[in-house]
Amino acid sequence: MGSPPTIRDYFNAFMDIVEREFMNPAKVDRQTAWTYFAKIAEDDPRRNHHVRMAVGRTLWNLNPHSHYVYDHTRDKGDFNFEPPPVLMPTGEMGGDVALLSLPYCLSADIHAGYTQTGHDLVQSLLAEKPLGVIVDLTTNGGGGCHPMLATMSSLLDKDNHVYWADTKAAPGAQCTIGVTWDHTAGRARNSGVLDTSIPQCVAAPNTSMPIAIIYGEKTASSGEVAALSLIGHPLAKSFGSATAGSTTGNANFDTPFPEFFDKGAIALTRSTMADRNQRLYGGPIQPDIVTKTPVEEALLWLRQHAARKPF
Repeated sequence: MGSPPTIRDYFNAFMDIVEREFMNPAKVDRQTAWTYFAKIAEDDPRRNHHVRMAVGRTLWNLNPHSHYVYDHTRDKGDFNFEPPPVLMPTGEMGGDVALLSLPYCLSADIHAGYTQTGHDLVQSLLAEKPLGVIVDLTTNGGGGCHPMLATMSSLLDKDNHVYWADTKAAPGAQCTIGVTWDHTAGRARNSGVLDTSIPQCVAAPNTSMPIAIIYGEKTASSGEVAALSLIGHPLAKSFGSATAGSTTGNANFDTPFPEFFDKGAIALTRSTMADRNQRLYGGPIQPDIVTKTPVEEALLWLRQHAARKPF
């Protein structure tokens, strides 16, 4: 049956995956990465924990925003892990303008609740016939993007367009649609595949209401997907500061030798996000208006916009 794999065996198999699948293999440095693994003793009772840490550090060095390890066997003692609080969309009328805040949505267990709460909230705000809407993404650090897009379905002028350009695709290949919102079917789809984790929310697309998007340095990952879904909208303008820059897409790969080491998944960046006009990002999203008072600036713009054109 052979000898069990050593830490060196694990390292070689792990780095083979990284070099084969990472979007920029020229950044892969085996020599530096090995220094994180070399100090781990084979008979260390916390061997697997230290291996996890070495994997995480290697991935962080490649891309701190988009590289991490999904470890299905981690225990709370090793990581001192406390799950973040569950947050739901919130909103209110600020005089004649609707204010909608979309926080992160980290757990798949709350996708349905997040979507339904958000969708119902938007419908109630639109029933007040506001001059416009402010979409606040400043606390949205990521998670599942489909619930966020579903919540905003009534605000989109057409099927939502967010693209990912796959860096591993054949040269000259077109951007592939990463996420779309189909207003007719009322369901979110990922490259045409139905996302069954969120409820059906049929909503007529918006063609007349101006939208102000607010984001900043804490807006990351799926929060940036939500921002990109509105960037390029003919009646949208963005305010705040640059986002975190996690505008890339990951693919998951199983960690090697799961029968001897912890079973997990390596999330490696393979693609770059693009907006509805297929403008590629791969870094921070800059706002149209850089400001430290985004809400005030957004309110001013919306009211000026409404004064120029009746809606």
